[in-house]
Amino acid sequence: MKKSSSTIMISGYYGFGNAGDDAILAAIVQQIKSNIPSARIIVLSESPENTSREYDVESHNRKDFRGIFGLMGNTDLLLSGGGGLVQDATGFSTVVYYLSLCAMAKLRGKKVMLYAQGLGPLHENKSKFAAKLIMNSADLIAYRDEKSRILSEEIGIKKPPVYVTADPVFALKPPGDDVLDPIAMENEITREKFNLGISVRPWDTNKEYPEIVAGIADSFVTEKNADVFLFPFQESQDMEVCRAVVEKMEKPAKIIPRKYSIPVLMGLIGRMNMLVGMRLHSLIFSVVQNVPVVGISYDPKVSTLMEMIDLPYVNVDNIKRQELFDIAQKVYQSRDAIKSDLPGRISPLKEKAEENIRHLKSLL
Repeated sequence: MKKSSSTIMISGYYGFGNAGDDAILAAIVQQIKSNIPSARIIVLSESPENTSREYDVESHNRKDFRGIFGLMGNTDLLLSGGGGLVQDATGFSTVVYYLSLCAMAKLRGKKVMLYAQGLGPLHENKSKFAAKLIMNSADLIAYRDEKSRILSEEIGIKKPPVYVTADPVFALKPPGDDVLDPIAMENEITREKFNLGISVRPWDTNKEYPEIVAGIADSFVTEKNADVFLFPFQESQDMEVCRAVVEKMEKPAKIIPRKYSIPVLMGLIGRMNMLVGMRLHSLIFSVVQNVPVVGISYDPKVSTLMEMIDLPYVNVDNIKRQELFDIAQKVYQSRDAIKSDLPGRISPLKEKAEENIRHLKSLL
């Protein structure tokens, strides 16, 4: 007989002020609360007090392994995800951290689900070995894309049931106009103007790209009477490059501070008429609200998304002003057709995002 309530522990890159990862957490928590309202949720976070307050969940220091091991004694399921957690682009220690939590949960006899994970890149053999060893002990794996499933199979992860779903954020819902209208007004986002949103992040191999983005933004202000809004998704990293874009522009632009909840941030991006985006979740926030986008890809996850929704992108390492300008112009000119087609393109991804919670419920 199943318990009337369950305890779910969630592990991910949470509490660092990264809007993309926080959006994943917001979507997961929203799905759990909607589908399993009696569930107790414990989130492992770098900032437990902030996470607990913002998401109305219990939270624990992600580095307190002794405490986490103790909490696992009363946990039914460790949910690892979502996002690109098991990857060594940021070092082997990242692989070790997230897989260690899975191993701890199995040592305590608990179920483990990898939830909408993006596997890889895994450059080192020791990373592939660790992933194979630990992930084969999971009870269920849901990848957010087909490329992750293929890599999983290549390195020998074949024991647990494996599904390809989608990023949980495709199922996230913004608040209504009653909440958004005063916040949009406070930030001078009106429905009367053409609103161009921009999301950028630092990129060491091409420090000149902010000037290119600034030029495109200026062209929209001059030729289309647009208002330009920049959204720093991780303020500690993105604010500097957002300011660089604004400083290089000849026309004024506004930076929207990263002080709002994730659903509100999502809703404000939904007030844009078009977005040029580098951060993955700026693009997802846009397309789920039927906002046409141009992608600037710094990672395969961005190009994968743009290919899935059949919208154009450029690679940040070899970005050219004319190329980005031409693509932005094309999307602008085709915006009505794109808005007509986007719901059909996004609908399967929303459905796949909803599959994540159904797989979770099957383990409880």
